[in-house]
Amino acid sequence: MISASNQPQLETVVTPRGQNPPDPDVVPSATYHLETVVVPRKPKHLEFIQQAINRVDSNSILLKGWTIILTATLLGLFSDDQTANHIFTLSLPVLGFWALDGLFESRQRLLNALHDRVRHTPESEIDFTMDLSVERQDPKNRLVASMLFSSLGLFYGPVILVVLVTAGILSISF
Repeated sequence: MISASNQPQLETVVTPRGQNPPDPDVVPSATYHLETVVVPRKPKHLEFIQQAINRVDSNSILLKGWTIILTATLLGLFSDDQTANHIFTLSLPVLGFWALDGLFESRQRLLNALHDRVRHTPESEIDFTMDLSVERQDPKNRLVASMLFSSLGLFYGPVILVVLVTAGILSISF
């Protein structure tokens, strides 16, 4: 882990007075001065956190797509079978995808809480930490809460219901 003391806070730019940076092929005759620019730390840290949130969100969207594709494909393959037992086993991967998506939702909540904490932290105390131990204390950021008390239940609940209803219909018809 990189400590805050190792992070560059100042950037030095050498330019002619009142002009853009010189062309490297031409040696100018103007005198140069050093211009010190303070690089803000908080926006960069918030940008890092936002990129992590975006990655987790895109993984969650991909997982939902794979759930629909896998469920539809396996329902189509197993609908010709004389037994509904195969369709009951299809609910197991859907439950696995639900748990994995719950993990992604939990991570997204943790990162959102970290984003809020960093947003309220003074600029001088920014240390580019991604430690989520403080955010894990909140029960709403846990896996079970993310699986059951979020929009995931509204997505995966009907998918499992369709699988179970299809299994019931097939077991009655055969």
